[in-house]
Amino acid sequence: MKKTRREFIKQGLAVVSAGAVAPTVFVKRVLGKPDPAYLANANMERTLVVIQLNGGNDGLNTLVPYTNSIYYSLRPNVAIPANNVLPLTDNLGWNPYLVEMKAIYDSGEMAILQNVGYPQNSRSHFRATEIWNTANPNSTFEFKGWLGKYIDASLAQTNNPLVALSIGGSLPLSLRARTSVPAVGNLDDFQFRTDTRYTNDSQNNKIPLLVQIHKEDLSERLLLDYLRQSGLDTYISSTTLQEGIKKYRSTVQYPATTFARQLQMIAKVIAADLGTRVFHVSQGGYDTHINHSDPTRVIGHDLALQTLSKGIDAFYADLKQMGKADNVLIMTVSEFGRTIKENGNRGTDHGTGAPMFLIGLGVSGGLFGEAPNLSRLVGGEPVFDTDFRSMYATVLEKWLGVDAGVSIINANQFPRLDFIKA
Repeated sequence: MKKTRREFIKQGLAVVSAGAVAPTVFVKRVLGKPDPAYLANANMERTLVVIQLNGGNDGLNTLVPYTNSIYYSLRPNVAIPANNVLPLTDNLGWNPYLVEMKAIYDSGEMAILQNVGYPQNSRSHFRATEIWNTANPNSTFEFKGWLGKYIDASLAQTNNPLVALSIGGSLPLSLRARTSVPAVGNLDDFQFRTDTRYTNDSQNNKIPLLVQIHKEDLSERLLLDYLRQSGLDTYISSTTLQEGIKKYRSTVQYPATTFARQLQMIAKVIAADLGTRVFHVSQGGYDTHINHSDPTRVIGHDLALQTLSKGIDAFYADLKQMGKADNVLIMTVSEFGRTIKENGNRGTDHGTGAPMFLIGLGVSGGLFGEAPNLSRLVGGEPVFDTDFRSMYATVLEKWLGVDAGVSIINANQFPRLDFIKA
C-alpha cells in the first residue's frame, strides 16, 4: 500500500523529533488507570533525589573505625589516620573530606544507614547495579526499575512528561518504566532544535506543524502512536522545562564540578514547580582499585567524597533558600562497598556492604544499623547489617506514601526503618 506524502512526513517528523532533543531516552507512555488503593495515601508533593555513587563506595574510609586495630593492619597504606578523622562516635569518625556532610548530620537533618547490602551480594558492577536498580537479586532481567514501577503506578495518571528526570544523558534501570522518562545531559540543550538560519520560519511553522501532526489520532496504528506520543512528549517536556527554569534565582555558589552542576540542574527544575517527583544523578570516582587514598594529597576515594560533600552542601543550601527542603529527600546508593583489605596497588577491590545517606528536613537524623564487624567475616568480608530493600521500602511507604509491595518483591520481609519523621 502506498503512503501519502502526509503519512510519510508524519512518520519522519516523529522519528526526527524524538531525536531532536539529545541526549534523551523515551519509553512508551503507560496506558490505563492506576489503582486508587495504591494512591490513597500517596504524597504527590514530595520529591526524591537519588544520587548513585558509581563504582562501589568504600564504607570503611567513609565512616572510619579509627579505634580498630584490624582496620589499620589490613590497610597499612590507604587507611585514614586516626588523628585526621572528624568525630562521629567514640569508635567511628567521618572521612576528613566530608566536612560539609558532617555539618548537615550534626544539624539533625541526615540519617546514616550503616553497612547496607543483601545476601550473597554480587561483586560485578553490572549485575550489582542491576540488582540495586530493580530491588530484585533473584532475577537476571527485569524491564522495569524499582522507581519505574512506582512511576507507572502513581505518577503516570498525571500525564506529565516530566514526572521523573534523569540528569546525565542516560536512563538508569531504576527509572525504566512504561511511562516516558527523559534523560537530560544539559538543560540548555533540552529543546526542540530548528534551523537557525530561518528562525522565524522555523518557530512559526515547523513547531506548530509538529504539534498538529502528533496530536492527530493514530491509535489504530500502534507503532505510529508510539512515535507520535514520543514526539509530542519530547516537545512538551522540552518547552515546559525551558520556560520553567527561567524562574530559578539563587545566590548559592556551587562548586565547579560536573556533579555540582548536575545537582544545580535539579535545583532549577525543582524551583520551576513542574511536578517532577523523582530525580536521578550519578557521580563516579568510587572504583578505586589503585591510588585509593593518600594522606599527603587529595586523590581517589577522598576526592570523590570531597566532590560529593561539597556538591550536596550547595544543593541542600539551595533547596533551603528556595523553601523546598521540607519536601525533598536526598538519598545516596552504591552497588557495593570495597574489600576490607587493600590490594597491592594502594587500592581496594569490590566488596560487600556500605553506608547510605539520607538528607532532608523530613529526616530523623542519626545512625541506623550496626557498623561492619571486622572480626566476623564471611568469605573474607563483613556480613551486611541492613538490607537495601528495607531502605527502599521505607522511602516508598513513609516518604512517598505508597505500597512498597508494588516495587519490591516480598516487601513485607524487610523491616521498615525510622529515618523518616512521622
